[in-house]
Amino acid sequence: MFRSITKSLLKTLKSVSYREINSSADDINQIVLLGRVNSIHLTENSDKAYVSIGLTTKNTYKTSSGYSSSYAYHNVYVFTSSLINKVRHLIKGDRLCITGYLTSYKGGDGQWRFCVTANTVSPYAIQSREHDGDDDGDDVIRIEEDDIDDEKVDYKMPPSYEVQVNSNNTYPEDIDKK
Repeated sequence: MFRSITKSLLKTLKSVSYREINSSADDINQIVLLGRVNSIHLTENSDKAYVSIGLTTKNTYKTSSGYSSSYAYHNVYVFTSSLINKVRHLIKGDRLCITGYLTSYKGGDGQWRFCVTANTVSPYAIQSREHDGDDDGDDVIRIEEDDIDDEKVDYKMPPSYEVQVNSNNTYPEDIDKK
């Protein structure tokens, strides 16, 4: 029985076409996160500025007894000045969509840290149109915060994920996490 399964599997594998990857240009490092701001820290000095954002995302999955949720905490760094201006007024609990890439750096304690470097940052809101009764095209557009989740969530990150910037306002590779 085992031999027939193995032969069948080998025949299948031989018939599958594979794409040969010739260069590192085919690698993909792309992240899209939609979550709530947990913490935000703006660091500015004479030659560098960046924002570190603690972002909380929720994953809902089906279990035998219904549905359950788990939360993940992400460290996101924003280095582009135009993006910094977009996020500098965000507060804890705001919804945010970020696209970027995964990066890593060695902390002051020698441990590797992983974070997301943002390419785009978009505050997330629901836009609805209220018809004012006539057909002149001047309907009222109302933008509201997304209220899809009615449950209350404590967005405090575990201590190991707290984003801490030292008093020297240095870049993430120089940050010591306690």
